[in-house]
Amino acid sequence: MDTNDRFSLVIPTYNEAENIGELCCRLVDILSKIHLNFEIIIVDDNSIDGTDKIVQEFSVQERRIKLIRRIKEKGLGTAVIAGWSNADGNILGVIDGDLQHPPEILPAMIGKLQENKRIDIVVASRNVKGGGVSQWSLIRRFISWLGALSSSFFLPGLLSLVKDPMSGFFLLRKEVIKDKTLTPLGYKILLEVLAKGDYRLVKEIPYYFQERKKGGSKAGLKQYLTSFVHIIKLSIQKGEIFRVLGYIGVGIIGSIVTFAVYLFCIGLKIANLASYAIGLELAIINNFILNEVWIFKDKARLLGGIKTFSIRLIKFNFICLDGAVISFLTFFILFKFANIGLIYAALSGISVSFLWNFIVSTNLVWPYEYKDSTYVEPGYYHNVIAENRIQGYWHKKKFEIISANLSSAPFLDIGSGPGVFFYQSANLSGLKINLDFSFEQLKYGKTLNSFDTFIQAEASLLPFADNSFSTIYFIETIEHLRQEEARLALREIWRVLKEDGKLIISTPNYRSIWPVIEFFISVIGPIDYLTQHINHFNVGKLTKFLVMHNFTVRERKTFFIISPFFAIISSKFSDFLFKLEQKVLPQMGGILLVEAIKKS
Repeated sequence: MDTNDRFSLVIPTYNEAENIGELCCRLVDILSKIHLNFEIIIVDDNSIDGTDKIVQEFSVQERRIKLIRRIKEKGLGTAVIAGWSNADGNILGVIDGDLQHPPEILPAMIGKLQENKRIDIVVASRNVKGGGVSQWSLIRRFISWLGALSSSFFLPGLLSLVKDPMSGFFLLRKEVIKDKTLTPLGYKILLEVLAKGDYRLVKEIPYYFQERKKGGSKAGLKQYLTSFVHIIKLSIQKGEIFRVLGYIGVGIIGSIVTFAVYLFCIGLKIANLASYAIGLELAIINNFILNEVWIFKDKARLLGGIKTFSIRLIKFNFICLDGAVISFLTFFILFKFANIGLIYAALSGISVSFLWNFIVSTNLVWPYEYKDSTYVEPGYYHNVIAENRIQGYWHKKKFEIISANLSSAPFLDIGSGPGVFFYQSANLSGLKINLDFSFEQLKYGKTLNSFDTFIQAEASLLPFADNSFSTIYFIETIEHLRQEEARLALREIWRVLKEDGKLIISTPNYRSIWPVIEFFISVIGPIDYLTQHINHFNVGKLTKFLVMHNFTVRERKTFFIISPFFAIISSKFSDFLFKLEQKVLPQMGGILLVEAIKKS
């Protein structure tokens, strides 16, 4: 965080005398070690076990610990609001007072806010990789799952933002709730913040939920029912309940379309199964269009034009077909094996299918908020190269090819991100400069490659003198630029290159298998290339573009068709396929590489 930042952590308590002392000691020790300006605010709801007296004793020795004692009002959610209202910090947080939330992950949570100013909320999550719960019973796990399911149903899309919306351990920037009236019921304050706050990105940090060692649990049926009522209340306040009802109406219309088309096709003497399939597909298309122009029109407007429209239609189609299979399996199992009546089994199948279609659609087809698809974790590329065999092979092989034709230093990598190319290309010696517009990426890269130079700037305005570089790398960056930005970037590259200097440029080849790969990565992966890639090239188009900007094209090649995808089995087999691709289909590779020289 910046030196001007102040962190205010609120701990709501009721009868936590056996835990609060240890928690305060651990928190002061942890937060002091990271040299953070902080305060700890304990809001106690008139405990009868002396919790407030223990806190008062601590506050005498440690001025950064403060006590707010409430006599008449009770409730974890309102206690948190009371603490935040009296906080001096511009960064707010909440943690339970029973030691079930490990305070040791606070530095990592604070670090997430520090590394990217666009992250406004950091949630400690049980439901991301590396997180979990300890010794919960099957019933408690089911109730927790039911709570997450209810929130994702009545507040559509929340799970696209947060996988653990019921978490009680999180941090946020104060601006998120500035001028917002928060009226939480029960203890699930995060739902209130997510539903009413103004924020950009939400990040989750995994943690392992601990069992309470001392004191009695306060979670019970009353608390769970209160949380459910809170979810319904938020759904009404946000107007999302009407989206749910509208989706039900669209589903009823779709059922009528299916039946009507089925009868029409039967009248044309088309087979029963084919008639039903035609009716089902036309109903899916009908439902998608109605959802697009009516139920989710506010979200569809933010999600783009005809290309993303087509992608949403394909996603919706697969989701609904999966829903049909789920409906049939539910009906078959309940009717055949559970001896449930025909009508009840059919209604159960329809209900389960509806839940599936609605929840998955709101998270994947029409997400709650428009996602910042330009943001990539600073350590993402380093991690996938080390941990993912397919992407590791893809990147390492690509960098090996790009750096094969050595030129003389100094080198400039435009659009370097965290400096992955120079980090992987140990055979390049001399001055190496990484340039990118993202400060977070460069900052991360500097921690791994301290000998290189990292400069924050844009490709269209390079901060270098004329004729400064012998070699410039422009690796898969031009596709992210609009046409005019790409023109300005090439003019700048020509200016700062030395006479006969070399430009190595790579970009996806859109006259190959790449568009198919791009689609599947965007649908199932962490990066939305369909949104990011706005400038499409093939061999001829890129060559012409370079010649227009006074470059002489020396070499053109493409690589990668299917070879990287077999690296999960064997990298040697991928090498064999790579060589075969080069011989049989040399112009069909997904990546296009061009070497050009600056004309004098």
